[in-house]
Amino acid sequence: MHLPLKRAMHAIDPVQKLRLLGDRLEGLGEREFHAELIDIFMALHDLHTNYMLPNPYRTRIAFLGILIEKYLADGKPYWMVSKTDHVAHPRS
Repeated sequence: MHLPLKRAMHAIDPVQKLRLLGDRLEGLGEREFHAELIDIFMALHDLHTNYMLPNPYRTRIAFLGILIEKYLADGKPYWMVSKTDHVAHPRS
């Protein structure tokens, strides 16, 4: 990762964000901490820089029951929900 380029292209400073996160650790719960780290890494827009969640988060999958597909209109990309799953789920 070329940090100066990332700072210029995306107007972010991930090192400073990590420092600030470190200063706020005592006030954060575990989920909030991981959410903050994910936000910092996602802001880099870099496919080669990843944050891997620890267990048990890493082994969990969310199923939303929808399929989102890309389509083009007038040369512009758009996204739409094209299919839904109509499975009835039991309530607890």
